[in-house]
Amino acid sequence: MPERMGFALEEIKGALSSPQPFCLLIDEIGKMELFHPEFQQVVEAALNSALPVAATVMAQAHPWVDRIKNRADAEVIPVTPENRDRLPQELYHRVMALLGHHTAQF
Repeated sequence: MPERMGFALEEIKGALSSPQPFCLLIDEIGKMELFHPEFQQVVEAALNSALPVAATVMAQAHPWVDRIKNRADAEVIPVTPENRDRLPQELYHRVMALLGHHTAQF
């Protein structure tokens, strides 16, 4: 397992066990990550937890990734040239609302 993958897994596991409210940001769920079953298990645990999760996910079809994209609690927002500049602010406000925080304009 690549060192960075091990670091990412520990960060996700730490967020899952923390008493602090977190939003878990995962960049990215792509081809490389599909070769690591432990990564898939940890991501699924995060998605099944109470934590809000924002992740970049590969657009290509793949059975495991497609299950993530098709979850009832998932919202897939394609990144386009038209929306890419406003997405950081939009996602920030959505996440803060999920965590129960009121936000000022970014």
